[in-house]
Amino acid sequence: MTRRGMCIGCHRPQVIVRRGRCAACIKPLDATENTERRKVYDSEWRKLSARTLAKHRLEHGNWCPVCGDAPADLTVDHILARSLEHGVQVCCRSCNSSKGNR
Repeated sequence: MTRRGMCIGCHRPQVIVRRGRCAACIKPLDATENTERRKVYDSEWRKLSARTLAKHRLEHGNWCPVCGDAPADLTVDHILARSLEHGVQVCCRSCNSSKGNR
């Protein structure tokens, strides 16, 4: 389904592709977001995340320590600067998403 509207990137009437932007304005945004995502979720982060999840499941099982939901779709979340290895917490995807950028 396509819709026409005012692009929030170029401020012209266009066919809106995604997030209020036309095809020409969404490409640079996607490229920037993908680069930033690769920086944050590199192989070091994936290894730390896997170790943290494995330790949590071994010690506590498959439940979310924030909301108590079990069985939960667990994720690992930054709570401190990434440079600090222990600046992570385990929580379910719902709790992680609702927290936002806090």
